[in-house]
Amino acid sequence: MAFRALRYSSYRWFLSSSLCQACAMGMQQLALGWLVLQLTGSVAQLGLVVFLQGLPGMVLMVFAGAFADRVNRKTLLVVSQILLTSVILALALLYFTGVIQVWHIYVGGVLSGIVQAFNMPVRTAIVRDLVDRESIMNAVSLNNAIGMLSRIIAPAAAGFIIDWIGIGPALLMNAGFYTGGVVCQLFMGGLPRQSPKASVGREVLVGVQFVASHPQLYTFILLTMTMGFFGQPYMQLTPAYATTVLGLGAQGTGMLLTAGGVGALCGSLLLAALGDYKYKERLLWTTIFLYNASLFLFSLVPNFALDLLILPIVGFGGTTFLALANIMLQLNTPPGLSGRVLSIWMIGGSLVSVGALPMGMVASEFGIRFALGGGAFISMLVTIALALLYLRTRKTVRQEPLPLEA
Repeated sequence: MAFRALRYSSYRWFLSSSLCQACAMGMQQLALGWLVLQLTGSVAQLGLVVFLQGLPGMVLMVFAGAFADRVNRKTLLVVSQILLTSVILALALLYFTGVIQVWHIYVGGVLSGIVQAFNMPVRTAIVRDLVDRESIMNAVSLNNAIGMLSRIIAPAAAGFIIDWIGIGPALLMNAGFYTGGVVCQLFMGGLPRQSPKASVGREVLVGVQFVASHPQLYTFILLTMTMGFFGQPYMQLTPAYATTVLGLGAQGTGMLLTAGGVGALCGSLLLAALGDYKYKERLLWTTIFLYNASLFLFSLVPNFALDLLILPIVGFGGTTFLALANIMLQLNTPPGLSGRVLSIWMIGGSLVSVGALPMGMVASEFGIRFALGGGAFISMLVTIALALLYLRTRKTVRQEPLPLEA
């Protein structure tokens, strides 16, 4: 059944909170990116802001994953989202009072990055607490579909609001979506507190050792990191691409981001419809190659109409790959380790922000199309190398059975 995970009440409330969260993040990406360009006119500055948002995740993500394996995950989710709301409200207040400067956005980026480092591992790991094992693929796919639906709505809405009303109202709506997510989370059923067996440092080490001992897990994590650093920064730099290459305004930029969201939504719905699909791994490799190839093609075609046709393919390949990697990690990780393993995997998401800084610098020096195409090309080469290494490893290394508990 395509929607079997919806039979769980707490999961339905979680899904509603995910919709609010994804809308907030989609609006935040465009609103803050547009504000940086308005204040500085610099692509490199935009890359720096995105870098500062992702840097805390690089440092804190694994420890946050261990924390998610120790506390009540619902409480951690609610508290972290309240803090995210506060950061955006503070930036909106600075904007409305006319005193906002780019360093304020730097600080806001660091603070939101710290909070997201704790929010994202628990948001991913909590799915397993809300549904049974047979529903995990369906639950992850539906959650991704909701997130991708917001990618269609939020950028277009943000672009319209910015062009017709201003950045300040867009930031207020952004905070409103975060608040809506908190309300939905409060209606989720209570989740049990985890049972830590050792210190945080020891638990982090156990998680790293577990990943390192399973080639399937560390290969999919390395693929995600490669995609995050070299490929995915295209989303953060889309405002600069739209303005400098295509000469578009905020609405046109929103349409480009929405086009990628359409493809991403289709990929998520496909996975939900497939249910417990037998050939997940084959589909995973197919979609990562599709993502790299279509992103490289996007860098070669500076045409708005053609970009609107290519970006759905980019969105489809990228989102389907990430969802499958998430599913494979959850299915092959014992419950007591899921927060730590998923937090290691989500370092790839932080690398999106980290990769935006060098990509922004390359774009400033050689042009944004060169930066996007170079990133996609390097991502493809590394993906090919990892595929060959994985095939060799599977032939020579026997996978040990996974423990039921950790």
